[in-house]
Amino acid sequence: MSDLVAFIEARLADDEQLALACQAEVGATRAGEMYPDGSGFADRDDFPSYPWGSRPAELAYIAAYGPDRALRGVESKRRILAGVRRWLDPHPGRPCTNEDNPWVECELHVAATGRIHADVLPLLALEWDTHPDYDERWRP
Repeated sequence: MSDLVAFIEARLADDEQLALACQAEVGATRAGEMYPDGSGFADRDDFPSYPWGSRPAELAYIAAYGPDRALRGVESKRRILAGVRRWLDPHPGRPCTNEDNPWVECELHVAATGRIHADVLPLLALEWDTHPDYDERWRP
């Protein structure tokens, strides 16, 4: 499972770098949003000019799924991963033992690990299923 977490963290870092580069290079501030440098609020959409061949639906998509949204997505997924880490240690600061048999992993860890590995992490990774490092065994 640590491979899957590492994969997700690496893709989030890739997405973050791409969004930040786009933000710095072309601007992507919507009216009413703070400029990335903190210099104030935009009074109008600050987007680059797009090719003449762009259709209205393409332009709407680009505007809706710009760098700011990508960065919010990266942050929300990082928070989900932080929650996963907390779930994987259901009793922090205490040893993980089964009271009847200390050699057996406690039921809380077994339940948390199985649920997270089977449900949450593979779903988070699914958006990058075309990446060369994606392992088909992770597919939900």
